[in-house]
Amino acid sequence: MSNQRFIALQQELSSILEERLQALTEAIRTTEAMTREVISTDLQIQKEQDKLDRLKIELSEHKSKLVERENAVQIQQALLDNQTTREKELQLRLEQLQNNIQKLNNSSASDNEHIRTLELQQQRLQEENARNVAKIQTLQDNIEGMKKLQEQQMLSVMNLTSELHHVATGKPLDKE
Repeated sequence: MSNQRFIALQQELSSILEERLQALTEAIRTTEAMTREVISTDLQIQKEQDKLDRLKIELSEHKSKLVERENAVQIQQALLDNQTTREKELQLRLEQLQNNIQKLNNSSASDNEHIRTLELQQQRLQEENARNVAKIQTLQDNIEGMKKLQEQQMLSVMNLTSELHHVATGKPLDKE
């Protein structure tokens, strides 16, 4: 082999080696870029995973708060239902009391009317009684007067009878 051939081979080998080195360098650059991209992607994935974990924790906290609020709402709803039931009971009681008051007012008005009727009847009876007492007094006075008149007439009859008897018998009258 000659020296030229050796040089040519060496140049060819150098050329091939240089091509291969360039290809290898390019492959290394590409690999480095891809590695950086993979690392960047891994870091981004890790950040996103951390973010996802934080969001899951927040979601869990929000779910807990939601459950607490739902429980509070249920308690408030139960209290509201109880209050509504109590208000309905009080409204019903109020209506019953108003009905009772109305009945008592009606009864009182009826009783007042009955009292007025009885008072008027009492007044009429008192007036009639007063008239009757006056009539009785008048009648008693009349009876007394008649009794006195009757006594006077009886006395007169007796005197006249006695006088007649004296006249008939011829005896003189006793004058006292």
